[in-house]
Amino acid sequence: MGRCGRASTGKFDDRGKLLLQLLHCWVWPNLLFWSLVPNHKRALCVALSPGLMALGAIGLFGSWPALRSEDSASRLIVMVVGFLVMWLAVKIVFVEVVVPSRTAGRDAEATAPQLRDLVAAGRNPAPLQVEG
Repeated sequence: MGRCGRASTGKFDDRGKLLLQLLHCWVWPNLLFWSLVPNHKRALCVALSPGLMALGAIGLFGSWPALRSEDSASRLIVMVVGFLVMWLAVKIVFVEVVVPSRTAGRDAEATAPQLRDLVAAGRNPAPLQVEG
């Protein structure tokens, strides 16, 4: 294993190294596979979430004991807060700019009264009538 590998796993015991290896073997092939498969459903990618969150938590909090001085601890806090602020800005731009541009041509305002009339009349608005 190279120097980078030893530096990143040197603070873990054998069980921690196995967990880290398991997470990497779980996340990266799945990420590659679901990135290349066309027309996949988002629900199929949900299996990536726990692995990515665990790797992120290990990366963030795995270095916490190594932070001895207040300077490096405050630097980490500034980096985490900066990341959260950037994420919030991207999220706001997505919700305010991207989502309205995607839904602009769908005419939801014109379709809503038609659906309301169908549901109020007691008819099933779904294309397939389900008998129960």
